[in-house]
Amino acid sequence: MYQTPGKEARSFFPPTVNVRHLKNTWLKKAMEGTDWEPMRDKIKGNNIYVFVESDKDLKPSIQAYMKIEKQFNRTAKLDVLREEWVERLTYDLQPLVGGMMSEEWDIMEPADVVKLKDFPTKTELIGQIAGSIKQVTTKLAIGVRQVPTKLAIGLKKTVEKGEEGGKRAGLNPFAVKESGSNTNQR
Repeated sequence: MYQTPGKEARSFFPPTVNVRHLKNTWLKKAMEGTDWEPMRDKIKGNNIYVFVESDKDLKPSIQAYMKIEKQFNRTAKLDVLREEWVERLTYDLQPLVGGMMSEEWDIMEPADVVKLKDFPTKTELIGQIAGSIKQVTTKLAIGVRQVPTKLAIGLKKTVEKGEEGGKRAGLNPFAVKESGSNTNQR
């Protein structure tokens, strides 16, 4: 069964992601007075909007975009359109105009959006932090356990060395010296 490029492109995204083709005038009107308003200036031409709600869907969504970019050869097609429409274009055709993350509300450039594919999810970060904490406590426990062991080994070697030295010289470094005069007593 043949699918239009738009439907095929939508099928690349996770099912929990909203992929919509919206009318620019309506979208600009809906953005008025909201945190999305800074994005209004980027809205030009024919666009598809991708709304990702969960951080778990962010990586797969970026990967879907990259797959669409490659499979449909969008950059080359836009280059051809730029040449054909050079007299009529009032804006620059781009395969990706940018993005915006809620809570920060800063416009992201296309290159920054693509970099998000390498970012860990919140769950992955929590796992990395938990692993790091566990690793520190494990190393600390091993270090604490080794202190008495190494101290005992060091004392044993010192005693053995002292005994060998005492036999040779007739001296015991751990023996208590007795003094004949007790001048320091009161």
